[in-house]
Amino acid sequence: MKKDGVWHPKHIVLDSTELVADIGLTSPRIAILRAYCQQFGSRLVIPRVVRLEVHDKIATLVKTAVTSLERATEDFRRASTRVEPELATQNASQLVKDAQERLVERLKWLGASDLALPDVPHDEVLERLLSRRRPFGTEKHKEVGYRDYLLWRNVLSLEGPTAFVSSNSKDFAAGPNSKEDIHPDLADDIEAGALEVVYFCGLGQLIERALRPKFPSIGVSDIVVDYSANKRRLEEFIARRLKDEIKWEATNLLLERAKDVEAEKESVFWSMGDIDREEVAVSIGDTVITTISEGIDLQHATTVSFKCTANIDVSYEASRDFRLPEGRDGVKGVGEEGAFVMEVEIEFTADVEGEVLTPRTGAVT
Repeated sequence: MKKDGVWHPKHIVLDSTELVADIGLTSPRIAILRAYCQQFGSRLVIPRVVRLEVHDKIATLVKTAVTSLERATEDFRRASTRVEPELATQNASQLVKDAQERLVERLKWLGASDLALPDVPHDEVLERLLSRRRPFGTEKHKEVGYRDYLLWRNVLSLEGPTAFVSSNSKDFAAGPNSKEDIHPDLADDIEAGALEVVYFCGLGQLIERALRPKFPSIGVSDIVVDYSANKRRLEEFIARRLKDEIKWEATNLLLERAKDVEAEKESVFWSMGDIDREEVAVSIGDTVITTISEGIDLQHATTVSFKCTANIDVSYEASRDFRLPEGRDGVKGVGEEGAFVMEVEIEFTADVEGEVLTPRTGAVT
């Protein structure tokens, strides 16, 4: 199906390879895919077999991580240190359940449809396996490919233009030197069913070949990326890399206060007026991001630029020494201590790989 001369998929089917690469579903590519489907009405399909595979992968990742932590904890104990990884005390089963539930919620956010396991007769599966037709393996590994075949049957069951996205080029692509082309065995299935299925070797290729022509129609406001998993990383970046900028802005606020008539009435120090920057010492405390307004550079699916609003705890000590009036010896100091919460807007650029957001630049705006 073509709109404005551009091929437009009615269905977009993702293999587990695309979800495992970004289990948190937080990457810009996922956001672009979501915006495209919402804008142009494509149906995003995550079949049941794919969901089960990803759930299994989550369980494996979590259990492996917990085992590593347990070993690390034992190493700490042998070293007679009091430091122990906190997660080592967590129940692995509960961690797996929590991670799987987060995936379910993210798939809902993504607007993904489910697709039940295909009803395929055993003799048909066996015949395909013994004939070594893809996605089953070669003579040496011909039993490999059962789940891939169920997924492929799901793809063949859909009516209308269908984009099938899988980085598993070994089982679905024509060969190691032809990863962008579907394997002839699978091409025969498409032709036999008079179907319109286009294979894409990864989500990046789908974006480049099929979605990018429609980018001008996708406004930045349509892109929504969940940065909650990286919120602490952003807050640490602000506290570590933008500390001097924030202290400067906080000092500016205090100097402005010296011009406030009401503040002069409340404080002897501020009533003196003409406060110098050197007379105010500012310290930065906790940083808490309150809102994020995302904007994605659609030309680079692994780069994001966005603004966020953060509340920052500020404490200060202000003091001034001045000589006593003529006839009185000595110097008298006048000062004030205080604290307040300052709201700032930060403009970020960051790199995204899977769930990991790495801030590159940040500036107080």
